Amino acid sequence: MKTWNAGAARIKGYTHDEVRDQHFSWFFTQEDIDHGKHTRLLHQAAVHGRVEDEGWQVRKDGSRFWVHSTITAIRGQGGETTSFVKVTRDITDRKLAQDALVSQYSDELHATSEALKASDARYRTVFHTSPEAVAISRVNDGIILDANQAFFDITGYERHEVIGKTTTQLRLGPFPETVSG
Repeated sequence: MKTWNAGAARIKGYTHDEVRDQHFSWFFTQEDIDHGKHTRLLHQAAVHGRVEDEGWQVRKDGSRFWVHSTITAIRGQGGETTSFVKVTRDITDRKLAQDALVSQYSDELHATSEALKASDARYRTVFHTSPEAVAISRVNDGIILDANQAFFDITGYERHEVIGKTTTQLRLGPFPETVSG
């Protein structure tokens, strides 16, 4: 690094003398270095003029902080990349707030999912143990989607004969009223 301002020193914990002549990858996590993130970012900035990124970086004290960085390529008179400028903003508080919100929504979604599973289990228990014959069919075409055991007992059909058919195909109703004389 060639220059270092007071904001960078405050965010990262290093003085100008400590970072002079260090490669900017010095602040990346080991995982990002191993995956070549720093090289990829420089290449993208060189090709496109600039690149933005968010991710974890490491302070002098070893603590991690979430940053939004912009790397801009500086071009010479012939258009060649001569150096880069990197502006880093510490947005750890925003990241932690977002993560907490995602966690809260995830917990709520999980609780809702569990409540729906419990409700479905109760429904299935009532449906399958009902002494009344019950068949569930689609409104638009009357195709039977499910039926309980009482339905099979009363009609004499087996599950494979009923599911996917209509009551008309099964010759089940409507039944004419009995005429008494």
